[in-house]
Amino acid sequence: MLIYSRRVVGRGMLLMNMSLLHGLKLVEFLVKHLREQYYKRYYYNKKERDCLSFIYSGCGGTKNNFQTRADCKKACK
Repeated sequence: MLIYSRRVVGRGMLLMNMSLLHGLKLVEFLVKHLREQYYKRYYYNKKERDCLSFIYSGCGGTKNNFQTRADCKKACK
């Protein structure tokens, strides 16, 4: 479930055109900021013995990161 996104549809073409028009500095800025996405995800909390939700940025993380609560519960029985 996508909660928030700054992603642009067809961003590859957008970035290519922008680089031709405005130089690499602008492209580097856009790449950094277009990656900002936030998803509702679930992780298993050993202390609570339950799957809890958190907001995931889409970058990095561990294997304790599930798209649904059901997926989390299934993996962490």
